[in-house]
Amino acid sequence: MKDLFHRLVKWIDHNRWTFVAFALPIIFGICLAAGCLESKTTSIMDPGRMVGRPQFIVEAQIIKGNLQQERLSLENAMAQFNAKVELTDLQIEGGIEVLDEKDLRKAQIFETLGGLALGIAEGGVTPGAIITSMLSIGGLIYGIGKAADNKRKDLVIAEIKEKTV
Repeated sequence: MKDLFHRLVKWIDHNRWTFVAFALPIIFGICLAAGCLESKTTSIMDPGRMVGRPQFIVEAQIIKGNLQQERLSLENAMAQFNAKVELTDLQIEGGIEVLDEKDLRKAQIFETLGGLALGIAEGGVTPGAIITSMLSIGGLIYGIGKAADNKRKDLVIAEIKEKTV
């Protein structure tokens, strides 16, 4: 037996490249059949671990699902933020309109009272002019009240719409 082993080793030493040419395909075939030549890459979820194709695909699907959920969450937050900005813009526009209307009404009241005071100072004021001036001032004050109520109602409606969206 020892002689047979010795002759085999001697033949392998003498024909080493021929032996390698026959042995390598046999070794690769055995490894391939055993599954030890599976392609592996670094895990996405655990960089310290190597994984094969099936596990890598599962990890990729899990991460894509998580990213999709995060994207939807961000889109929802962005929609809420945009609605808040829109409501704030409406409130700012409404507030500026109210301020402009009040300044206009105030100027009209001062103009009317100034004309009335000038008429009294010149002595040319009649009771009809005083009544007309007072009605004019009353109409301006009534208009201011109605405008303020309408703006307040518009803001309430906008808030209700924002809550239902």
